[in-house]
Amino acid sequence: MAIYGTGDSGFDQVSWDLFTRFALRPELFYDRIASVQATNLDKRGSTVRFTKTADLAAATTPLSEKVDVDGVTFSDSNVDVVLDEYGNAVVTTARIRGTSYLDVDPVVANLLGYNAGLSIDTITRDVLHDGDNVHYSDATATQANSQATNVLAADILQSRDIRKVVANLRAANVPGISESAGLYTAFIHPHVSVDLRQETGTAAWRDPHVYGISQMNIWRGDIGIYEGVRFVETPRALLTEDGGDGGTVDLYSTLVVGWEALAKAYSSTVSDSLPQVMPGPVTDKLMRFRPMGWYWFGGYKIFRQESLWRIDSASSLGDNS
Repeated sequence: MAIYGTGDSGFDQVSWDLFTRFALRPELFYDRIASVQATNLDKRGSTVRFTKTADLAAATTPLSEKVDVDGVTFSDSNVDVVLDEYGNAVVTTARIRGTSYLDVDPVVANLLGYNAGLSIDTITRDVLHDGDNVHYSDATATQANSQATNVLAADILQSRDIRKVVANLRAANVPGISESAGLYTAFIHPHVSVDLRQETGTAAWRDPHVYGISQMNIWRGDIGIYEGVRFVETPRALLTEDGGDGGTVDLYSTLVVGWEALAKAYSSTVSDSLPQVMPGPVTDKLMRFRPMGWYWFGGYKIFRQESLWRIDSASSLGDNS
């Protein structure tokens, strides 16, 4: 008997792709700007202490021909980075390894590797977010906003906010980040990027890109370099739901960073500069449970407050109701 179709024959089956697709993942950035790191530790310890030495005041008074100069003192200050342990682990069983249609171990390793990066990136971002210097966007241009709860739905990021923060960084003698060719680096949420790029007027982002030589930025939807700042768009820029006016306006934080804003320390004895993914020991009696995890022993702290500014604003794309 000829079989013209397999729908009712019991011969058909599902064919599985032996590859798994992971969740959509943002790129991780914040650890890269930790430009202060230990280079010559005197011993092991739970805290790494960095020293900052202040310059002497300018000597502008002429010397007396017959009188020796008085000695002056100089001062220094310390920044302490406390080391803490961080990590995560997954344990697979003999049953899941024996019945899964694909090899489980590479999947677990991938998940742990990204989890390590995401965790350290979050720790770094949160340290930077707690800096002392905050500018609150104000659509009225009066710059009257003095706290997050003053930020209205209309108080979106504008070019003048960027210019003010850059002026403060330059007035404090803060160099740009070396990898950015002397530019400051800003981490900006895509929702806030839209507001900045659609601002109109001769003193706004758009006109130079429409009439100048950088129209390609418009086609790509990329801020690029603007007002002395290299902008990095990331969905990981901090978004505080209902953090603005009346507890109904979403609050977005844009970080503008200069040289030596962040210090990083870690124990090279038991860890490394970045988390390490490693297998754990199999200790159960039947050797069924196989652990794998990541570990890091280190910490971050703001090194120079003057090298870091945060701009808190609303966004036209935020949930402002």
